[in-house]
Amino acid sequence: MDNNDSENILDKKSWPWNFTPDEVNQEENIQLPKITIVTPSYNQADFLEETILSIINQKYPNLEYIIIDGGSTDNSVEIIKKYEKYIDYWVSEKDHGQSHAINKGFARATGDILNWINSDDVLCENALLKIGKAYLNRKNDNLIIIGSGYEIDEKSIITQERKAFHNNSEPNLYINIIGKPIQQSIFFSKKINNEVGGINPLIRYPMDIDLYFKFGFLEPEIIIIDNFVASFRKHSNSKTVSQDYKMLLEKINLLQYLEYYDQNKLFYKNQISSYIISFSFKGISFKEKILLCREFLKNTSFNQKNRYKYRVLFSKIINAN
Repeated sequence: MDNNDSENILDKKSWPWNFTPDEVNQEENIQLPKITIVTPSYNQADFLEETILSIINQKYPNLEYIIIDGGSTDNSVEIIKKYEKYIDYWVSEKDHGQSHAINKGFARATGDILNWINSDDVLCENALLKIGKAYLNRKNDNLIIIGSGYEIDEKSIITQERKAFHNNSEPNLYINIIGKPIQQSIFFSKKINNEVGGINPLIRYPMDIDLYFKFGFLEPEIIIIDNFVASFRKHSNSKTVSQDYKMLLEKINLLQYLEYYDQNKLFYKNQISSYIISFSFKGISFKEKILLCREFLKNTSFNQKNRYKYRVLFSKIINAN
């Protein structure tokens, strides 16, 4: 293992394993906002403890933590009970999926700022303190605070950095940022969540894309901080990996729907074609490949700018098993 690899491992000798939630940061003369974190959980016991520790070990003095478990059959409940002293509310009962679980948690939230951290994801050290201080500089209560994030694997090794910055050239209603920030690093005020009606419970996969699009209608204030605040874990059992074809189709359908409400239709067509060429095409049927090709052709003009997309697409189709 080289030095870079050793620096990228979040092992049990480092954050969040070697801290204690009983230690709390005391910020003199600063009234930090309450932050509510909701963790939707279902049969993710392999990662759940690290997720919980990364939240309760924040040492943030005004944290509200809620876990909504969908009736896990592994030892998730035992892990939750181990830390229930530091959890404001938790329940383990059958629900209607991730979107429903997040809404259940947000319905109980009393924080000024909200976010959900899935049961296989991780907050970075001191993330909430950085988010809370950014909130104090707001000019608008319809607020979104965005930090940078990491992608990590099953062993908590960092595989990619995801940074965000303003994109003032795009007039679309989607949140006006680029750099592909992860959902886990996008925090928002309770006020703006309530105004748009929260997460659409009928959306199973890209519920975050839909939520941020609705935020865009309200022209929120966006504060981008130059800190890494969260990690998104990709592993074989995560929805983004194990059910990636279904997720891709739902993303395409959502973007086609959103396209009708925005003058900048080219933005959504480009997003659809980019999602398709980033898909591996492995493990799907010939019929499913044809469906994706048709969607690509509908949304991608054949011109000099898009020639590389066509090359990538055909290369993936030829090399896919």
